[in-house]
Amino acid sequence: MPAENFTVIPDLAYSPDHFKHKLNLFLPVDGDSSTEKRPLILFVHGGGWKRGDRNWIRGMYHNVGRTMAKNGFACAVISYRLAILSHVAKTLFALLISSIVMTVFLLLSSLLNILSFSGPLTWVWTNAFVIFFVLCLLALSWFFYIFQGDPFEYQHQLEDVGRSLKYMIDHADEYNIDKSRIFLMGHSAGAHLITLLDLNEDCWRACGLTSSDMSSIRGVVSISGPYNLGRLNKHPLYRQWYIVPAFGIAADTTSLRKASPLTYVRPKSHPFLLLNAAWDFHLPRDAKEFQLALEKVGNRVEMANASMTHGSIIHEIGTTKDRVSPIIIDFIARCLSEKA
Repeated sequence: MPAENFTVIPDLAYSPDHFKHKLNLFLPVDGDSSTEKRPLILFVHGGGWKRGDRNWIRGMYHNVGRTMAKNGFACAVISYRLAILSHVAKTLFALLISSIVMTVFLLLSSLLNILSFSGPLTWVWTNAFVIFFVLCLLALSWFFYIFQGDPFEYQHQLEDVGRSLKYMIDHADEYNIDKSRIFLMGHSAGAHLITLLDLNEDCWRACGLTSSDMSSIRGVVSISGPYNLGRLNKHPLYRQWYIVPAFGIAADTTSLRKASPLTYVRPKSHPFLLLNAAWDFHLPRDAKEFQLALEKVGNRVEMANASMTHGSIIHEIGTTKDRVSPIIIDFIARCLSEKA
């Protein structure tokens, strides 16, 4: 049943090993103080495996927790250890951004020069090179700040997702959560991590999860996820920006196949809801391939697309522009109505 309000327990440590090993737990609050145990949604954010956080940019992902809690679900929004761009890649991207900024600046200056009635704006040209290097420095500093992180690859991130799930199962009674009714939900890189964890037995066993723990999962909501990393690796820019930081500079066809959820499709997996945006890079192709593979071995898969972007499909959950939370809530409700 939908809750009239919600509360949040911030910064719960699901492991003591790293400052990223924390989660925010959003819980429904009923007007009648109901003691009914709530299903749990474990949400894993995206960010290309190398950026993001449960509190990312003024609590960008809090909207997911709030919306799910207001609809009667407990929702754990987790942080996990991140990969990091190489210094060379960061420097090149910083120079690219600063060059674009400088070009726009000079074009605008030229336009002002043409429109000026007081003669040439000579100060612009005199100081152009100084300004260019200042902009380069600012852009470089910004990139080093925004993309700072830890040299952790996807295996560490899978371990973190598994640990957070184990923590919530072990502590479910403390938060009035029904540990037999759990859903995994993730966006972008987070969608990759939850689907890989769910399908790959070696992964979840390495995280300390048991068959009994995994049997508590009732469904998987995967939003704009990459399921075939070989496709992502084909684009040189995507390889440097996404593949190398998270999967290693030596990542090749074999290692990326091992890291792709598509590889581990098997019969009798949990129900899947695959959501994509209309403007979602190549990811709808990944989702279709993943759907067909799952259905081929008899699994239940539902797909939906929204006229949104890769970012807005998750960031606008709970807003007036939200087009996906009703689909998610309906899917979860139907999964819960079925016998486990």
